[in-house]
Amino acid sequence: MAAPLYVSRNGVLISPADATISIFNPALQSAYGVYESMQVKNGVVFEQAAHLARLAHSAEIIALPLPAEASVIGRWIAEVLAANGMTDGAACTLRLFVVGPENGGECSRFSRWSGR
Repeated sequence: MAAPLYVSRNGVLISPADATISIFNPALQSAYGVYESMQVKNGVVFEQAAHLARLAHSAEIIALPLPAEASVIGRWIAEVLAANGMTDGAACTLRLFVVGPENGGECSRFSRWSGR
C-alpha cells in the first residue's frame, strides 16, 4: 500500500509528516470526532454526497461543528485526490476525519488515502 504524497488539513495540502494532532486534543481525550471512509476510483468518490451527509449528521449528534460546508469539503477532497495522482484507473480508500477543537480553536478535518 503506497503512502500518500499529500494529505489535506482544512483544505491545505501538507505532507503526511506534518499531519499531527496534539495529545491534548479532545478528540483523543474523549473520542470527540467523526469520520467517513470512502471508496475512490479514477478520482471519483463513490456516493460522495451520501458520505458527506452522513458525516454532517454524525457531527451534529455530538455537537461537533464541521470546519466547512459540504461543497467546500468536496472541493478539498478533489484537491487532495488530484495532488496524489488518483486518476487514470487508480483506486483508493479515502478517510475523512473531523476532530474536535483544542482549547476552543477551530475543528480540523484531515483527508488521507490508502491503496492504489
